[in-house]
Amino acid sequence: MTHQQTTPTVALGPAAAVVSTSGRATVGRAFAVRLALGLGGLALVFVLWWIGTDVLAQKGSFLARFSPLTAVPALFDLLLHSDLPLHVVMSLQRIFVGLGFALLIGVPLGLAVGSFQVVEAATSPAFQFLRMISPLSWMPIAVMVFGVGDKPIYFLLTFAAVWPILLST
Repeated sequence: MTHQQTTPTVALGPAAAVVSTSGRATVGRAFAVRLALGLGGLALVFVLWWIGTDVLAQKGSFLARFSPLTAVPALFDLLLHSDLPLHVVMSLQRIFVGLGFALLIGVPLGLAVGSFQVVEAATSPAFQFLRMISPLSWMPIAVMVFGVGDKPIYFLLTFAAVWPILLST
């Protein structure tokens, strides 16, 4: 009888939650490996950014203005001493209003389309055509119809969100 040696295996994809070593699950090791790889990848991107903007770019050039030595302090200044939180709240408000309108439109229409074959047959070609149009291509029309402000943004967000809601209901 031969003794088989099992070597530890580490899964890096969706199966990374369970890592087997001799039949035992070690979730902590898989997490540590994934964390180390993720941090290593971020560090590599940061080093490449620094090399491209500080080392290779000419001093005073447009590219050198985007170096980590200028961008990171500017980021902290933006986060700590600006109106950024106010603008984040305003953006979230717009998203929630657009999503609310999309739910008010998409759920009843989705229920009607799913419940009645006549409604599905009548609306399916139009829905399939309209959902293929990029929401950004509606921007000039939305601004002409609704003017400048939040209304065209609500329209575009609603238009973008209504199709997945309608077709999933």
